[in-house]
Amino acid sequence: MTAVESSQRVKEEKEKEEEELRLHPLQDSWCYYLFQFKKGLLWDACLEKVATFSTIEHFWSILTHTIRPKEITNGSDLYMFKSEIMPKWEDPKNENGGRWLINVSPRQDVNVLWDELLMLLIGSDWDTDEEDKQICGAVFQPRARVASFQFG
Repeated sequence: MTAVESSQRVKEEKEKEEEELRLHPLQDSWCYYLFQFKKGLLWDACLEKVATFSTIEHFWSILTHTIRPKEITNGSDLYMFKSEIMPKWEDPKNENGGRWLINVSPRQDVNVLWDELLMLLIGSDWDTDEEDKQICGAVFQPRARVASFQFG
């Protein structure tokens, strides 16, 4: 191997490493929340913002390092909403909104279902920009007899 070939090889390896380190931005910035009911507190006081993210890499970091749907109990919820929208009906950006509701048995793999729903939302793979603007976020609510997934 000549010095030129060796130099070229080192350059290619460095470019490959730099490409692997690049972050992949999402179309929107998102916030991840945990709600834990506490008697005597207002709803807003029970809602904790866990993280805000705007890249695929940060999204995966949050999913792997925060509480998972299977780990939360009745009275707790997970929320993921676009960062400029609060996860409550009173937010003006949720005005005239609706939701899709999917109920499943708590025995199902709710972690996988939650991950799939979140990937659908952050991927922004809707037919039109207008459809993308209509999607505000997702909710996971475990209850005694059913686990509920909502998005809208």
